[in-house]
Amino acid sequence: MPDLMSITFISHTKPENAQTIPPLYNYIGNADFNPVAFTLGQNAHVDHVAAANNTDVPFNVMITTNGSPNLNSGRFVCSNDGLYKFQVYALTKSGANVFLEIYHNTQLVASLWGHTNSDYAAAGNAVVLPLRTGDTVEVKVRGHYEVHLYGDTSEIYTTFTGVQLGAAESLIEGSSLSAFSATLNQHEVVTSGSPVLYNNILTDVNQGYN
Repeated sequence: MPDLMSITFISHTKPENAQTIPPLYNYIGNADFNPVAFTLGQNAHVDHVAAANNTDVPFNVMITTNGSPNLNSGRFVCSNDGLYKFQVYALTKSGANVFLEIYHNTQLVASLWGHTNSDYAAAGNAVVLPLRTGDTVEVKVRGHYEVHLYGDTSEIYTTFTGVQLGAAESLIEGSSLSAFSATLNQHEVVTSGSPVLYNNILTDVNQGYN
């Protein structure tokens, strides 16, 4: 079972055709803000034995980059204070497990789990985090679990994306940006039609989460 289930929200106006947008700062509406952004991918199978310690997931393809992100073997190192969104997606080999974790420095902030008998399974998660210069965000394989990820040069399913939503001033209450990430780090029984009550708030800019 996953350790952390999460919900993420960001408030901004998204243009109708995102693929035709020139600079990324159009998402924020500030012509002086050129955000750090990246997407990494894996175009080969990745097989991890059940190691005792969490190990980094290797990403060997740079799909997108903006603002010169500091990426050290798949580990993002923050070079500009601000608010960031990170998301991870992965696909297993048939009948195998995926159990990955997103870490902010040494803190586990979200998990991904997937398994389907005799078939492929997909998993994903996303978080919004306030970062300071020198902070790190990385994707790890859960320790003591055997994980087999599917990948091919013509089929990239496992990705790691990060984008800066706002500069340091966006972390101040009263800024124009509203965003939150809340996680569930305990078991919860939810009846049909009832909301999931997330018990751990990672980020809540402008008190947008209730």
